[in-house]
Amino acid sequence: MQSLRTSCAVAGLGPNGALVGLLGSRNRLMTPCLVLDINALEANIRAMSDHCRSHGFALRPHAKTHKCVEIARRLQLAGAAGICVANIGEAEIFAAGGISDILVTSPLVSEAKFERLARLLRQGNRVSIVVDNRDAAKRLGEFADQSELGLDVLLDIDMGRHRTGVGTMEAAIELARFLASHGRLTFAGLQAYAGHLSHVPDHDERLAGGRLAAVRIAEIVASLTADGICVERISGGSTGTLFIDAELKLYTELQYGSYVFMDVEYDAVALDRLGRAPFLPSLFVRTSVISNNWLGMATTDAGFKHFSGNKALPEIVSPKGLGRYEPRSDEHGAVHLSDDRRHLALDEGMECQIPHCDPTVNLYDRYHVVDGEMLVDIWKVDARGAM
Repeated sequence: MQSLRTSCAVAGLGPNGALVGLLGSRNRLMTPCLVLDINALEANIRAMSDHCRSHGFALRPHAKTHKCVEIARRLQLAGAAGICVANIGEAEIFAAGGISDILVTSPLVSEAKFERLARLLRQGNRVSIVVDNRDAAKRLGEFADQSELGLDVLLDIDMGRHRTGVGTMEAAIELARFLASHGRLTFAGLQAYAGHLSHVPDHDERLAGGRLAAVRIAEIVASLTADGICVERISGGSTGTLFIDAELKLYTELQYGSYVFMDVEYDAVALDRLGRAPFLPSLFVRTSVISNNWLGMATTDAGFKHFSGNKALPEIVSPKGLGRYEPRSDEHGAVHLSDDRRHLALDEGMECQIPHCDPTVNLYDRYHVVDGEMLVDIWKVDARGAM
């Protein structure tokens, strides 16, 4: 792993920059802020790298989770084959940061974005894209001809979520034939992301969904093979299907992302029947009391603008047993204390595990990287707001 410390003299560290390297600085952070436990992060990176290596999968972590060049570099050092990104803006930012093997997992359909892709390719980056529509593929092929560029394209398959992806066997074969026969488009395999299974709490229900996904993938591969089209790469998977993917051998390449942080919503998912929890929570929001006028509760400085989730609430992890956290307005949260006779002191701090990591990260400019009780570095959320 690279050194944790970077120069504290660089601009852009924010209001907590002066605390880097000071004893006890974690508890002195100005809030609300995003806190990243470096030891838990590195343990998660090692655990997933070991898992994929032992099962013979390529790991291509999804950078939409962390949006941070420094984290992508650490994943690459641990053996990742490359990264996934959600859009061309993220691809540009990570390529500028030296991460050059990139899969864009959402279709590109406009000429303006084709031009941005072309710039990345001309800079020497290896960027793969996905397509799920014949008209978009035709426009892409025309652009490739005009720009005299070769493009690696994965056929995006709808696995049941009806978000992106071709929906029928006929459409998949037709589109794969087009890609395979085009002079400048290379059919690079399948993207088959079964994201609808990610947060199904019950393991057996999730396994049943995984088996259906495996049948669909096998049918498409068999049909393409019979048509003379070789499928060497199948990309997909999510943290919630970690052990199921290993059991069913759905993919050659895994797009896991949330495992680097974990969150409340993923903690509700039984990853397997054995109750294994291979990853540690590493990402938290630190918040402080700004009003304490009512017995049994206090108001903090972290509200809806500082947490994002579907239905789950943040969970206070430090101090343990303090009470229940509830975002109550854009700027403010409420702590409902376990002891309704207790008062919290003004400026008293606490840390909450986040409900959903990806969209929460996108609310912040920086990670405050801690080792125990010390702030050891500050990393930028480089791709925040990229499009």
